[in-house]
Amino acid sequence: MLRQHRRRLGKEKKILRLFFSLLSPCTIFAPIMSITPIIRPFFKGRVRAIERYAAHAEEIQREVLHSLLRQPSDTQPAQRHQ
Repeated sequence: MLRQHRRRLGKEKKILRLFFSLLSPCTIFAPIMSITPIIRPFFKGRVRAIERYAAHAEEIQREVLHSLLRQPSDTQPAQRHQ
């Protein structure tokens, strides 16, 4: 679940970078136009993630803790001491 979230954020960042690179020349020619309706769909996933965190903070923190505790078990010293 955490990996999917990170992967999704990476994709969103790439999309936003592309969008802003395409948008920057447009702002020179149309400075009055509001870009909020254009950008809103790109931030929809981020807003959902923030709402999920607000509703399920304890569950998400527990997932992160378990993933951090599992990581050292993949090292050679940890495998020798099991």
